[in-house]
Amino acid sequence: MTRLVVVGASLAGHRAALEARRRDADLDIVVIGDEPHPPYQRPPLSKGLLAGHVAPERTRLRTPSGAYTHRPSVRAEGIDLDERTVATTAGPIGFDLLVIATGAAPLHPAPLRHPNALTLRTLDDALRLRDRLVPGHRLVTLGAGFIGLELAATARERGCRVTVVEAAERILPRALGPRAATTVLAWHEANGVTVVTGHRALAVDDDGVALDDGTRIGADTVVVGLGVRPATDWISDAVPAVAGLGLVCDAYGRIEDGIAAAGDVATWHHPGWGRPVRSEHFETAATQGQLAARNLLGGHEPWRDVPFGWSDQHGHLIQVLGTPGADADEEQRSDSTFAYYRDGRLEGFVLLDVAEDVVERRHELERALELS
Repeated sequence: MTRLVVVGASLAGHRAALEARRRDADLDIVVIGDEPHPPYQRPPLSKGLLAGHVAPERTRLRTPSGAYTHRPSVRAEGIDLDERTVATTAGPIGFDLLVIATGAAPLHPAPLRHPNALTLRTLDDALRLRDRLVPGHRLVTLGAGFIGLELAATARERGCRVTVVEAAERILPRALGPRAATTVLAWHEANGVTVVTGHRALAVDDDGVALDDGTRIGADTVVVGLGVRPATDWISDAVPAVAGLGLVCDAYGRIEDGIAAAGDVATWHHPGWGRPVRSEHFETAATQGQLAARNLLGGHEPWRDVPFGWSDQHGHLIQVLGTPGADADEEQRSDSTFAYYRDGRLEGFVLLDVAEDVVERRHELERALELS
């Protein structure tokens, strides 16, 4: 019997396993996950679950009975390509086909490690943090990316005193242009969040955070949200990884014969951009997981979707299409719509509180990228 092993009980890994089962009722499918939980959704962790509106069990991804064998609390430690095995803490597991979907790991520099300095990536991280967020609690988030800002908004909703520290000169420095970021900053300041930009945290101690200008910020809890890196350390040299990109795949998710990768751990070649694109969005993980399994089982379908993500902050909605960012030229079309160009070509949009426009803007972007 052919065996598909999925390393990573993530959204991408879960969707890969379900797609494989849909394609082949007789396939032996094993999903390895280093957490003790069944696969779950991550978007609620910094919002609904942290706010206390969503119970942990409601984050679980629906898994039909018998769809696959889940091996929780099993950590992958390497791949033997000659023997076609994955080394794990529970012993070697053989495979005929392999999908790597281990996601990403939070960056947590050594000077910022302290019992009161947490990260927010897993369900257990969120539950641990949720217990701390009580009225009057002093929370400092290091990093003004989407997770840090969602956390700041949720903590304010729970009555915490919140400070956000960002080393760059503005918030969301990698995701949004300066005009869109200015609008989002105004949301946070209007809701009582103190935002400090242009300064870097040097250390965390019992009393709070020390910044690079000598300033100290008192904190009961510090959340380090300085970004993530693709979780490839366990692979060693068996499958080469590229710093910042993770596992580089072709447009079909393949790394080599019988091996694919999907989700945050991977960068896929995208025919619209004509280059490798790494997207950390929910929809990307779901789609790439499905395509990786489909293509390993004989399909030949490239990833052609326009990356799409969203963020809820203080009752406002941010929607991101394509690849906007600091290296793109930002055009403000209205108070709520921002377009992003590289070398004169439209490559992304940021929409603020205009959910009804997302379909039209997606179609515009698809035409610009010759995807439709």
